[in-house]
Amino acid sequence: EEISLAEAKAVTGIRTGENIFRVDMGVAVQELQKIPEVTAARLRRELPDTIIIEVDTRQPVAWLSSAPA
Repeated sequence: EEISLAEAKAVTGIRTGENIFRVDMGVAVQELQKIPEVTAARLRRELPDTIIIEVDTRQPVAWLSSAPA
């Protein structure tokens, strides 16, 4: 399952228009990695005003269903 941009921004606290040098990249990565579906997260600054958020997510390989006993 993919993480939406809105969810990534909400979790990291990054706001549109915010000075990119005020963002604590380490904390933002830690917050993203708290999401159970996330296996890895990377952030990088792109001048003059962009933060790139890259997230790897877990991919389900099987669905299990239990029958009522």
